[in-house]
Amino acid sequence: MVEAIKKIKQAEEEGKRIIEEAKLRAKEIVQEAEYLGEKTYDKLLEAKRDEGEAIKEWKRKEGNTAARLILQNGKKQTEKIKETAEKNVSITIDYIIERIVMKNGHR
Repeated sequence: MVEAIKKIKQAEEEGKRIIEEAKLRAKEIVQEAEYLGEKTYDKLLEAKRDEGEAIKEWKRKEGNTAARLILQNGKKQTEKIKETAEKNVSITIDYIIERIVMKNGHR
C-alpha cells in the first residue's frame, strides 16, 4: 500500500511537471505566433505602402502626360486664333481705309 501511495505521488508530480511544461510550451507558442503575426503585418503594411507609392507615381506620370497634351492642344488653338486674328486685322484695315476714302469723297 505504501508502494501504491508512492506511485500515486510520483504520478501526481509527473502530471504537475507535464502540466507546467505544457503551460511553458503554450506560452512559447503564443509568443512565437504573436511575433510571426507582427512580422507578417509589417510585411503586408510595407507591401501596401510600396503599392500605394507605385500607384501614386503612375498617376503622377499619367497626369503629367495629360497636362502636356492639354498644353499642346491649347498652343495649337492659340496659334489658330492668332492666325485668324491676323487675317481679320488685314481685312479690318482694308475696310477702315475703304470707309475713310469713301467718306472723304474718293469713290
